[in-house]
Amino acid sequence: MTQNYYTLLRVSPTATTDEVLAAYERRRAEAADELGDVAELKRAAEVLSHPDKRRAYDASHGVAARAEKRGISTREVVYGIMGVVLGLLVLSAVWLLSGGQPEATAALTEVKPYAAPNFTLQNLEGQTVSLSDYQGKVVLLNFWGTWCEPCKQETPALQRSYAKLGADGLVVLGVNLLNSERTFNRNIEHVRQFANQYGVEYPIVLDDSGIATQAYGISPLPTSFFVDQQGKVRYIRVGELTAADVEQTFRHLQTGTDQARNE
Repeated sequence: MTQNYYTLLRVSPTATTDEVLAAYERRRAEAADELGDVAELKRAAEVLSHPDKRRAYDASHGVAARAEKRGISTREVVYGIMGVVLGLLVLSAVWLLSGGQPEATAALTEVKPYAAPNFTLQNLEGQTVSLSDYQGKVVLLNFWGTWCEPCKQETPALQRSYAKLGADGLVVLGVNLLNSERTFNRNIEHVRQFANQYGVEYPIVLDDSGIATQAYGISPLPTSFFVDQQGKVRYIRVGELTAADVEQTFRHLQTGTDQARNE
């Protein structure tokens, strides 16, 4: 089969934008684990997640016709309903077998654990902060910008999560794309105003050179990474997180570590 962006990301031509972005994170994690080049993966995700670019790409590669949606047959509707019912039964069984312990939310993509790239950046007070400073704790690494509308919606949920779970060991570390802020004629003062406006109490660091953004292959914002106590990326979310997402994933990682220690 000829390699194209769909086969590179291992998605169907009918894949949604969310499916494309989730596939990109999975493939990027695999490439990083294998010390592969993720540049082409990033280009594929950028094209296929942008409607206009994707239409142009499909047209030039002869996949437009395959990507068109068709009507849903009665048989497919029946099978779909059966699938939903079966899925609910499976989820119920998993819940009972796990003793009622919350699983990581489906809003996040689980990846094969890989070492989180370390970085050292300055915070809003001019002090240096390294990701490795938080070894031994669950870290929610959140990449964001002041111009990003979904970031504005997400920030209050992150602050609530930090206020509720910080004492239990959750670290929320906001990584502002300061190098990208400048393209919108914004600077560190705008970042500080944003933090004050939303009552942010968790630490914010400034990616002035783009080194952290590049290391994590950030494209759309917000993008978040859950890093476990061993410093490994376990879950990724491209898009907004809710407070429920954060708590469920944190509790899941926390419980998993506790169980491992007792085995």
